[in-house]
Amino acid sequence: MDSFQSPAALCRGTDFWMLNDELNENELRRQMRAMHAQGVASLIARTYVGLRSDYPGPDWMRKMHVIVDEARALGMTIFLQAGYMPEAVLDLPEEYSLGDLHCRPAGQEGEGITLLSRGGLDYCVKPSKIVLDMLSPEASAFYVCQSYENMWREFRQDFGKTILSVWVDEPSYARVALPWTARLPEAYEALWGEPFPMEKVYLLFEDGEGDGLLRLRYWRTVLHLMKHSYFRAIQDWGKKNGVWISGHLMEEDSMERQIRATCFTMPMYQYFDIPGVDYLTTYMDWRYGRIKPENPMDPQRPLYAPCNTPLQCASAAHQRGQRLVLAEMYGVTTENLNFRDQKYIFDRFASMGVNHRSVHGLFYSLRGRGKRAYPPHVNDYQPYWPQYHLLTDAVARESHFLRQGAPLRDVVVLHPIETAFSLYHGRDAAGNQAHPRLQRADTDFNQLLRGLLAQQVNFELGDEDALSEIGAAEENGALRIGEMTYQTVVLPAMEYIRESTRALLLQVIARGGRVLCWQHAPKWTDAGAPCALPGGGALLLHLEKGPALPPVVPAPQASLALTGPWRLRRLDPNALVLEMFRFTRGEEPLGEKTYPILAIQDKLLKEGYRGPVCLETTFRLTRPLMGLKLAVERPQQQAFFLDGAPLAGKPTGYYRAFGFETIALPPLEAGEHHLRVARDFAPQRRAVNPVTSLFENLGGVELEPMLLTGDFGVYSALEPPLATGCVRLNEDFTLDAEPEAVGDELVSAGYPFYCGRMELSQEIILPQGAKNPRLALDGLNAAAAEVLVNGQPCGALCWLPYEAPLTGLRPGKNTVTLRLYGTMRNLLGPWHRTVGEIGACWAGYGAPNQPWQGNFANENRQYYPDWAEDRKPDRLGWTESYLLLPLGVAHPRIWWE
Repeated sequence: MDSFQSPAALCRGTDFWMLNDELNENELRRQMRAMHAQGVASLIARTYVGLRSDYPGPDWMRKMHVIVDEARALGMTIFLQAGYMPEAVLDLPEEYSLGDLHCRPAGQEGEGITLLSRGGLDYCVKPSKIVLDMLSPEASAFYVCQSYENMWREFRQDFGKTILSVWVDEPSYARVALPWTARLPEAYEALWGEPFPMEKVYLLFEDGEGDGLLRLRYWRTVLHLMKHSYFRAIQDWGKKNGVWISGHLMEEDSMERQIRATCFTMPMYQYFDIPGVDYLTTYMDWRYGRIKPENPMDPQRPLYAPCNTPLQCASAAHQRGQRLVLAEMYGVTTENLNFRDQKYIFDRFASMGVNHRSVHGLFYSLRGRGKRAYPPHVNDYQPYWPQYHLLTDAVARESHFLRQGAPLRDVVVLHPIETAFSLYHGRDAAGNQAHPRLQRADTDFNQLLRGLLAQQVNFELGDEDALSEIGAAEENGALRIGEMTYQTVVLPAMEYIRESTRALLLQVIARGGRVLCWQHAPKWTDAGAPCALPGGGALLLHLEKGPALPPVVPAPQASLALTGPWRLRRLDPNALVLEMFRFTRGEEPLGEKTYPILAIQDKLLKEGYRGPVCLETTFRLTRPLMGLKLAVERPQQQAFFLDGAPLAGKPTGYYRAFGFETIALPPLEAGEHHLRVARDFAPQRRAVNPVTSLFENLGGVELEPMLLTGDFGVYSALEPPLATGCVRLNEDFTLDAEPEAVGDELVSAGYPFYCGRMELSQEIILPQGAKNPRLALDGLNAAAAEVLVNGQPCGALCWLPYEAPLTGLRPGKNTVTLRLYGTMRNLLGPWHRTVGEIGACWAGYGAPNQPWQGNFANENRQYYPDWAEDRKPDRLGWTESYLLLPLGVAHPRIWWE
């Protein structure tokens, strides 16, 4: 019981610490101490969008020493990242870059060599330049030396102690059409006993006689080379240096995506000490939540990923005897991801074998575009941070429980990836690629998985590669795959099966085991021969009605609805986002039209403009106010003028995050006020590619929204909410006095951009004889809440059921207070997506601002290049109004026996 109450540090998972700005030694140490105090025990120290560093140079290494030293002092552990991701290796010798096998019109100029000319097309291989040839032992050895050995040599004394692991992040070749290496024909012949048919290489791109078998064998050869070149080299380095290898692969969601990026994930997990998956967004079966999928009609992501992705990893790990299974989760969702949703996501993965949580991510800084790169941003700038330990403690206890004993599963479903190999083909000469047959196979397979989950069948996945290495038929007819034994084998719709798998299944059947075929039995083996499995019969089930259970008689209850109004106590400054500006370049006159600040940034970047820029915005007060502050990023690079007069004084503090520095404003009269900002603009460099933007210092200026903070209310007209679940407010805001009393929803009551804690209080009269009073909510529009009775804390509301005992409540008059812990969502946005809050907020590493702009509507893949010039009326992807998430409580009540 003691170990459950205080689980080992490793049960707390390992969280991504996104190092995304200029790194200050004191700030690094301060953040680590704050994380440790809230129950964070292990960090993946990794570069991220917005980094301003000499990575991987001397200053970066000095900062890494600070991180490791502080972790050692705190008893935390660190996961290092590999120097470069395999799909974006800088200074990669051409002979070690992966070959890009593609087709193009015959005679067209281009790099590389031509393998075959046929039917007006050339089938060519060109070097990919920056994608590592993970199929080559020599290239993999170079990469291990560059990105592991040389990168982290000076930290070797901490390997296996403070430095627990090196993180293998997203090995992928998705940037090439089809992967090719000089050794592939030789490896193909060794595996299949016949030369690679170069004269039939076109069958990798188009249909024809023998295409399925050639594709299957080609991808099996790729799989073999990746395992024995790249993954084995990484594993061997980890064993030699006494550190764990951890990480995940790419595009695990479906068979089509896996083949495109990593061939097949399941056989690769054996090379990890902590195998993991990357499951971001909130495309899940929400039981309680209101978060919607980005595109409910997407044929793959919403349905498949939540089950296929974790099942593949956990199954492979259990079969190989690996005790920890990691899931990188939460990222690319919303700043409003509350405790309930975070725990529910972990619970869902835990039910499928995941027991090591990796939070994506704890962001070092909120400066620049980094504040929009793949939310949520978790750190002490979030209002809920003081309560964060409640979540980390709960997950740690759950993880501890999951690690006890050994997994037991009754059923194994064979993965049909090799049938998918036979259906996958490269892009045509125009760059198009369509796989309708493969997508149908994906649909069939994942409908089977979802059906088994819905019926609570206790099953895992088995892959034929593992069967060939560690599979065996038990004497009782069970199928053993390594450490796991299954009583029933299910074959999904499969066109191809390995000869070795067929032979093993025949042994299972001969010993009385159960092999069930869904839809039909496999038709062919990997030798190109028809596949024969003995036929069987149907299974009949007989259900009998059992005795009725006695009815449960609940104890008599009484309740008191807390209908309001509530007295409000704001515990942090209110804020108004200043986002719309007029602007001018150089000596031009100030334009009349206003633009979102990110649209101005985008315009100047596209122009490549370098020089002076002037920005102007207005805000209105309905009464005099004093004590206001302006919160801005990098104020030392700018000059500020309020109503034509320069703002005197230097920044004296910050608002929520160190990047939002504050300048005091003079007392302001009622009316309209003009804020003008003058600065020099310099564009950022273009990244080598989107992935390298994770570690490249692109420099340049980033124009960002500004904030007015202080003691005031922010008001605007409430507009029809449409079907978004959001509070929709008109873009014209005014500042006024705060309300004396509020209802259950606070955003429209003067706090549209509020980022902090709120206390709602009521006086209630508890009747004599009331026993065991409790407070209950139907819903909570906040990350978490704390309940106080007569000023004394008596419970937290973090996840369902939202109930807390009201200890200290006495008959007669009492004060009940709900202290709400908000999020940064309404302060940071995005505010203008017409769909409101959905299950994803991403646009790729190279374009993190996209969900905040109106140039692209992901719901219908529609581009609007002129969005900034014509923003009204609403269009897909943009509304001038502000769509904000509610803050408050739903149907609070007190009940008692």
